[in-house]
Amino acid sequence: RRLASIGANGSEVHVWRCDEKLDSWTRQQTLLVSERGSGVLRDVAWRPNPGLPSSIIAACMEDGSVSTWLQEMEGREWALQATWSVAGDARRLSWSKVGSLLAVSVGEEGCVVFKEGP
Repeated sequence: RRLASIGANGSEVHVWRCDEKLDSWTRQQTLLVSERGSGVLRDVAWRPNPGLPSSIIAACMEDGSVSTWLQEMEGREWALQATWSVAGDARRLSWSKVGSLLAVSVGEEGCVVFKEGP
C-alpha cells in the first residue's frame, strides 16, 4: 500500500509506503513543486492504474498551478512530468475511475477536466 500527502510546509508532496509486517508507514520520496508555482498546495491525488506498471500523482496549488509526477514502475524515482495553470484558485483534484481524466475544481464554482494523451 502506498499513499501521497501534502507536507507540513505546504510546498512538498510526500510519497509513503506501508510496511504491513511492522504496521508502520515510511516516507519513500519527497516531490518538490515546480519553481513556477507559488503559494500553498491544496490537494494531491494518485491516478488509478488498473493493470499499468506506471503511477502518476497530481497536485494543485492556490495560485492555479497543477503538476503531475510520473513513476515508470514501482521502485523507480518519481519525475516531474508536466506543470500547467488553470484560471483561478485550484482547490481539489479527482481522477476518473480508469485514470484517463483529471478534474480540477477552480474557485467556488468552476471545474476544468484534462484528458491524458493525444
